[in-house]
Amino acid sequence: MEIPRGLYNLAQKNKGIVDRLCLHLQCTSNDLHRDWQLSEEAGRIFMKDSFSIHKKNNLLSDQKMEIAKDLLSKAYALILIKPDMYHIFQSVINFLSNQGFCVVKAFDQKMSAHMYWNMHENSIFDPLVTDTIPSRAIIDTYSPVKVILLRFNKSHVKLESLFADNFYNTYKGEKGVKDFCTLHGKLGFSEATKLGFHTLNNPVIKMACDPLGAYQHIIEGKSGQQNRLHLHLEEKYQLLQYTGAGIYVPRGSQFINTACSLLKLEQLRKIQTK
Repeated sequence: MEIPRGLYNLAQKNKGIVDRLCLHLQCTSNDLHRDWQLSEEAGRIFMKDSFSIHKKNNLLSDQKMEIAKDLLSKAYALILIKPDMYHIFQSVINFLSNQGFCVVKAFDQKMSAHMYWNMHENSIFDPLVTDTIPSRAIIDTYSPVKVILLRFNKSHVKLESLFADNFYNTYKGEKGVKDFCTLHGKLGFSEATKLGFHTLNNPVIKMACDPLGAYQHIIEGKSGQQNRLHLHLEEKYQLLQYTGAGIYVPRGSQFINTACSLLKLEQLRKIQTK
């Protein structure tokens, strides 16, 4: 199995973060994967250090919010390909093309802590995911991502709801569940199982996808939150509930914050006037 270069780079970046956390805790990365309490404490330190100064920022300006709201009403949707799935960008573009969608803009972005905070503030404080959000934040922040803005094709059946919600419900799919017609079920599942995201046997994949060992602790029932989000999946694919989250599709209610976080005002203006 050939590991994509982007995953090697991601693992290297994550290792630098983990090494600094372990230095603070006077432990090793193997200790984090053996001891849930150490893993949890490392996550707390990372979140405090990364987000305590990022709560207030100017990414969500009134001008940007108004334009993003207008785009949402004009049948736009958005896809974010996260660092662990960055390499399947062309496959996602092909998928959208085959479904007849119009890709308006696709570009690279580096996910800052400001961006992450604006997009996921509610999740950061959600008790259901407090044991998983630090690992996801380590993976996503300060790493390259792909942003795809797409628009409803008028040749499709007439929409009775926001396109962003329609696209989310129809084409997002479910993590860890194989199908042949959604982003998660067709593209994400295939790539994740090929690379071993569901086993984490390879040390590079393990560092790239579960840097704190938190996801494996959850599956083993060691998490303090006793997370149950994975129990509906086949046992051999339960890790994909957490490691298979590399394609993000915001609902209509999430579109405005996501678009404002990832696109500059000038980009939004140009798209609005097309």
